[in-house]
Amino acid sequence: MMFPTLDDDSARFGLRLALRLAVTLGPDEEMGACAGGLRRNYPITGGCFVGRNIRGAVIGSGADISVLRPDGICEVDALYRIRAEDGTIIVVHNHGLYDAPEFGPRGRDYLVTRPAFIAPTGQHDWLNRSLFIGTVDDIEGGVLVSCYEVHRSQAA
Repeated sequence: MMFPTLDDDSARFGLRLALRLAVTLGPDEEMGACAGGLRRNYPITGGCFVGRNIRGAVIGSGADISVLRPDGICEVDALYRIRAEDGTIIVVHNHGLYDAPEFGPRGRDYLVTRPAFIAPTGQHDWLNRSLFIGTVDDIEGGVLVSCYEVHRSQAA
């Protein structure tokens, strides 16, 4: 049996941009302290998105209910829906970690998420069959969420 090393390149992964969402946010609301830290709600009010063979609107009524932990890390937890131009409604659940300088002295401006989708059987159910990682960037009035599909690369 081979002993694994960090030099082992047999399980490489690649990323492919699959979806990009411009999400509008309403005024944030402090919800108070909880067991994990300080809870805050960022209401999702709408937006639009584009992806591979899909585009449409972000449905208002979702939220990102985040927790700022005592160690200065913010746990992002957004749940909302999108509607494709063909009428298909897809659930988006995006969980991640945000480590920013404004949250503590060791902050490094790191915001990476793990978006997951629930799409009905049909044209867009490819979203159910892949793992995604995401980035979130500030834009005027909201955030830009970029979702990258993780795929297995061929070993060299």
